[in-house]
Amino acid sequence: VKAGDAGLGFQVIVREIRELTKSSNKEIVNIANTLGSIVGHAEHTSNLSKNCVEMIGDVRKLSLAIMDIVSSQNKIITKIVEESNDLMHQSDSYEIPRFIPGMIPV
Repeated sequence: VKAGDAGLGFQVIVREIRELTKSSNKEIVNIANTLGSIVGHAEHTSNLSKNCVEMIGDVRKLSLAIMDIVSSQNKIITKIVEESNDLMHQSDSYEIPRFIPGMIPV
C-alpha cells in the first residue's frame, strides 16, 4: 500500500466525520429549539394556572360578599315578619281595610 492511498482513505474518514459533525450540530440545534419551545409552553401554562388561581380567589371573595348580603337580607326580612306579626297581635281587629291609600281598592 502506497502512502498516497493511505492518505486518500484518511481523507474519506475525515470527510465523513465532518458530515456527521454537521448533522449532529443541526440535530443539537433542533433539540435546543424544541426544548426552548417546551419551556415557553410550560411558562405559559404556569401563567395561565396562576391566573386561574387568582380568578378562583376573586370568585370566592364575591361569593362570600353575596352570602353576607343574603344573610343581611334574611335578617331584615325576619325582622319585618316579626314586626308584622307583633302588629297583627296588637290589633283589636284582624279585618283587612277595604281601601288603603295608594293601593287598588279590594
